[in-house]
Amino acid sequence: MSQRWRRQSLLAGAGIFLSAYDMGIMAIALVSIKRDWALAAWQLSLVASVTSIGMIVGSVTGGVLADRYGRRALLMGDYVTFIGAAALSAMSPSIWWLLGARLLVGIGVGADYAISFTYLAEVIPRPVRGRVMAWAMWFANFGMVIAYFVGSVLLSTSSTMAWRWMLATGVVLAIPLVLARTWVKESPLWLRERHRLDHAGGFSGMRRPGVWRTLSVSQLSYFFYQITDQGLGMFLPMVLVALWGHSLATAAWSSVAVKAVTIPSALLTVWLIDRWGRRPLQIFGFLGRALSLAILALLFWRTPHVPVVVLAALMGLVYVFGPAGPDKTVVIAPAEQFSTRVRGTGEGLSEMAGRIGGVVGIVGYGMLAAVGGVALGLGFFAAACVLGTVVSLAMPETRPSSQTLSYEAEASS
Repeated sequence: MSQRWRRQSLLAGAGIFLSAYDMGIMAIALVSIKRDWALAAWQLSLVASVTSIGMIVGSVTGGVLADRYGRRALLMGDYVTFIGAAALSAMSPSIWWLLGARLLVGIGVGADYAISFTYLAEVIPRPVRGRVMAWAMWFANFGMVIAYFVGSVLLSTSSTMAWRWMLATGVVLAIPLVLARTWVKESPLWLRERHRLDHAGGFSGMRRPGVWRTLSVSQLSYFFYQITDQGLGMFLPMVLVALWGHSLATAAWSSVAVKAVTIPSALLTVWLIDRWGRRPLQIFGFLGRALSLAILALLFWRTPHVPVVVLAALMGLVYVFGPAGPDKTVVIAPAEQFSTRVRGTGEGLSEMAGRIGGVVGIVGYGMLAAVGGVALGLGFFAAACVLGTVVSLAMPETRPSSQTLSYEAEASS
């Protein structure tokens, strides 16, 4: 049994790596797309945010369908959608074609996030659930770093085909993932509960007492975190250009170094999540990121010539505090807190709120930076983290003793 859940967890969690890779490669591709197509600021913001719009649709749809029809079929279908849409993105002859294809990419990625963590919460044994799910998300940090590295290599060629090759690499990575997922077995918890889903699952099950409070806190936490995470993640190379005055290619390489700090910092979550609990980690990460962003924004606004080492240290702290807390907990906690009958719907609705936050972050930063510069944009991200800290104070704790029953306990009952 132990080998089985480990294998299933790996196959389900592999999609998290690919979704992070897609976001990272798109961040670098934006630099090349802007250069090659001479996009206006509003067009660039639209291209940057359309994937998140697709993720809004995909997360809710995927979560509800996973509660209705099972986890396994959706885990296969979401990345089949991704493969086709990513291929279309790489071949885009116009911005409108690219927008449509990236919308479909977002639908596939959004569905996978909602379904993967729903599935993982049901197959991982209760005593190690938090740690294993944090490990699964840890690999997402590698996805982003590898994407920045691959994108930087391709960007340095100065080819007009660079961004097309960047987007095509996602197709190459997704094909073996889809083939490997044919080995994933259906969640035994869903199989046991499926006969009751007609009247107790999906949206109807979300009306039960206490469920709405849990949902509202998880949605708001996810919303405020993704404002800063997706917004900053999408524009990181351009932010570094403004902060350090380097070329776009140099800034892309700098993004690799900045993003690399997320790998060791995310290990803090793996180590502490079952020791401290989800709530303290989330508060810690939100507050630390808020302070780092606020100081960075203030320095850049008041002091035009801040030493590069100071800017680098503060930007590094921004990327330390996120993965060491809310980057993991806003995803893990909802999957644990909802029961099997509504787990996919609850996770999907929380994911939806996060992706709306991502759109707000991308569009908001683009507009504010155009009006008041990078300092105003970074201040916007800092304010979102402050609000995330406040919401996290109302977050219910989900320790192993209070989590919903997991694979071994429920499957045997």
